Amino acid sequence: GIFAAGECACVSVHGGNRLGGNSLLDTVVFGQRSGQRAADYVLGMEIPKDSQQALESALKEEQDRVAALLARDRTHLPATIREKLTSTMSEQVGIFREPKPMQSALDTIRTLREEYARVGVGGKSRRFNLDLVRTLELRGMLDLAEVVTLGALARQESRGAHCRRDFLQRDDV
Repeated sequence: GIFAAGECACVSVHGGNRLGGNSLLDTVVFGQRSGQRAADYVLGMEIPKDSQQALESALKEEQDRVAALLARDRTHLPATIREKLTSTMSEQVGIFREPKPMQSALDTIRTLREEYARVGVGGKSRRFNLDLVRTLELRGMLDLAEVVTLGALARQESRGAHCRRDFLQRDDV
């Protein structure tokens, strides 16, 4: 039930003369193939009896999350957290990686997640509210930043666009 798209789905359709992490073709080709296989997989599944209840529960949870964002005062700004997250990832989890800066980035990300729990949205409308959209996106960005940083810390080798200065060699084992 896990499907890959982009460069994680193959070594590269371009061969060895292109920097990894920079291929639209890989994304389009393997995104389409992965999407087709994922659709086939889902269409072949049995629908669980409690699926309607699970969907309604997930919808309620998301509606409550949006309502909480709209109800909070705007004392903590999402833009401030986003700027800090962007600079942290650029400076400490770039292509050339070292353990101490990455651990510092992880600590910062977790602190930013705590700050996010107090973020409020400026506009209170549920329609065409870009502040709400950007605030919801920020939560996903925090999740992804944590996953990328944890993965970079765990991967003790250099490969493609991931270069550990303390582990310069690729480890195929």
